[in-house]
Amino acid sequence: MADARKIAILIGQSKFPAEEGLLDLSFPHSDVRGLKEMLTGTPGKPYDKIHTVLDGQHHEAFHLIEDVVSSLDRNDFVLLYYSGHGLVDRNGRLHLAFENTKQDRIASTSLKVAGLLDVMDSGPARSRLLALDCCYAGAVGAEYNLSGIADQVQAEVRGSGTFIMTASPKIQIAKENPDYGHGIFTKHFIDGLAGAADANGDGTVPAQELYHYVHSRVIDESSQRPRKFNMDGGGIIVLRETGLEPHRDKVLVLRERLFDLAKMKMLSSRQLTMALGVVDLEPAKMSPQDKDHFKLLENSLDGDFYPGPYNDDWNRIIAEHAAKPTPKPPPPTPPEGPVLDETGGLGTAWGFSGPNKPDENVGGPRIPPPAPTLKERYHTWRTTTWVGRIVHWAVVIYAGLVLLSIVLVELGL
Repeated sequence: MADARKIAILIGQSKFPAEEGLLDLSFPHSDVRGLKEMLTGTPGKPYDKIHTVLDGQHHEAFHLIEDVVSSLDRNDFVLLYYSGHGLVDRNGRLHLAFENTKQDRIASTSLKVAGLLDVMDSGPARSRLLALDCCYAGAVGAEYNLSGIADQVQAEVRGSGTFIMTASPKIQIAKENPDYGHGIFTKHFIDGLAGAADANGDGTVPAQELYHYVHSRVIDESSQRPRKFNMDGGGIIVLRETGLEPHRDKVLVLRERLFDLAKMKMLSSRQLTMALGVVDLEPAKMSPQDKDHFKLLENSLDGDFYPGPYNDDWNRIIAEHAAKPTPKPPPPTPPEGPVLDETGGLGTAWGFSGPNKPDENVGGPRIPPPAPTLKERYHTWRTTTWVGRIVHWAVVIYAGLVLLSIVLVELGL
C-alpha cells in the first residue's frame, strides 16, 4: 500500500473585475503564498503536492479541484483553502467568488459550496479539510438571508464528511491586517500549522488543536468568531508534522534550571528529585497532578525563583488533588457457571461457601482443581454410579457376614 500523501489546493481571489459591487481585497495572494511557503518549507514534513489558483475563473478552479480529488487514494489527506469573497444567494446557498463572478448570475459564475463538498465527499480520500477565509460581501437583493455565512455553511455540511473551518460567522467581515500582510484568520492559521498550535508538544498539529489555537488568537484581536463544522470525529487528523519538539526543548531548559537552583542550595535534594520526576514524564503519561506541577515549574523557573512560594504551591497542588474523590471502578461482573474454591471443589457463583470468597476469584484466571487421589476417585465412583453403589453395598454385606461367622465360631455355636 502506498504511503499516505498530503495534498493542498490553495485559492486566492483578490480581483473581481466582472462585478463592481465586489471590492478588491489586499491579501489573498499573500495568504496563498505564505501558506504554500510554510507547507513546503522546513522544519517539518512538507506536503507532497501544492496546487495554487490566483485570480482564476470559477470553472477552472472547479475542474482543478475535481481532478485532484479524484486522483487521491483512500489514506490521503487534502486541504482546500480559499481566501476571497463569500456570497449568499436568494435561496440562502453559500458561494465563493472568482474573477468572473457576477452578483446577478451567482449560480453560473461562482463556486457553490454545496457542489464543492459533493466533489470532495465523493473522492476516495477519507481525510479532508476545507478552510474558508471569506470576507462577507453583503446582501444579495432584498431577500438576503440575515443568518449569514456560518449558518449557511451549517446547512451545506449536513451529511458531509469534510471538516470545515471558517473565518467569520453571521454577517461579520473577515478582517485583513496590514501589519500581518494577511487576513487575521489566515495569519494564525499559518502560525498554527507551523507549530504554534501544537498544544501537547508532540510535534504534530491535529485539526482540533489548530482550530482551538486559531479561534483563541482571532477573538483576542478582533470581533470575528471563527467556526468549525464536522470536526467532532475528525479532530485527531494530523494536518502537519512540524519537525519541532517543543516539549523536549522545554524539558532541557527546565532540567538545566533545576540543577542550577540545586547547586545554589535553593532547592533541596528531595525537591529536585520530585521536580525531575515530573519533568522527565512524557506528556501522554502525565496525571492531572503531574500536569499542574509541570505548569508550576514552567511559571516558577521563568525568571526569579522564590523557594517559599514555590514549595507552598507544590504542596497546594498535592492537597487539591488528594481532596478530589478518586472515581471508583465499576463492580466486577459475576462469573458465569461454577467457581472453584481453594480445595478445588465446585461452588455456585456468588453463593458458595468456603474459605475462598467471591471477590478473591473475580477478575483473575480460574485455577483448575488438583488431580484427585485414588481415595477421592473411589468415593466419587461409589456415590455417583449405580454399579459403584451395588459393589459398595455387596462389600459391606459380605464384610458383615464374615464378621458374624467369626463371632459364632468364637462362641462355639
